[in-house]
Formats: sequence, C-alpha cells, structure tokens
Amino acid sequence: MRLQQVTYANLENFMTLGGTLDSFTALTVGLQTIRRAWQFLFALDPISQANEVPRSHNSKHFASGLLVYYELKLGHSIPYPKVYFPVRHYAANDAQIALKVASLHRELGNLSIAEGYVENIKKALSVS
Repeated sequence: MRLQQVTYANLENFMTLGGTLDSFTALTVGLQTIRRAWQFLFALDPISQANEVPRSHNSKHFASGLLVYYELKLGHSIPYPKVYFPVRHYAANDAQIALKVASLHRELGNLSIAEGYVENIKKALSVS
C-alpha cells in the first residue's frame, strides 16, 4: 500500500492497522526505531501531526510516498508490517542519504556499519 501523505502519524496508523496491532512488542520496538530514523532522515519531529515530509523530487512519481506492506506467515496469527522509504524522493542527493544513514546507524549503536558506510557506498558506486 502506498501512502501519499508522508507523516509519521499516518505511517504509524497503517503499520498498526489503526491501532489493532498496538499490543505487539516487536511492532512497538520497530516503531521506536522508525521514529528515530524519521528524525535522522527527514530532520522532523515524528510526533507532530503537521510535519509532512517535503519531497525534493517529483511528488507525482509513481514511487513517491511510503510503501507499507504486511508479511503473512503460516502459523502466525497477525501480519507483520514493514515500510519502505524511497529516500531518493526526500533527499537532495545520494551523498546526503549516505551521511544520514551512517548517522542513524551510529545513533542505533551499529558502529561497525556506521564507520565504513559512506566509503562503502562510494566504492559501490565507483565515486571518488
């Protein structure tokens, strides 16, 4: 499902199926991580209802907005929501994205990923 209104409140509403999945610990932890990512990637307060993420590229592009999907597994009674952030629609360039993702990993304690992230992206893209 693609969400064109890019606010944290809208994302949380869809990820919890309107509050139906609020009591599941894994989802609560995931939403806390998404809240932190929201602040790093978009430099916005995720709790404020008014903070719609501004797009730096064509907002009519078919891939703009957030993509929420639900993983269904045999033997599990509830769907597990996931979100895809098409960051290229919300950042000035690839370098800005790489720096923000590295900062997020550092904040989350993933230091081994954070330390080499920007350089690894440069190598992967063959950029000096």
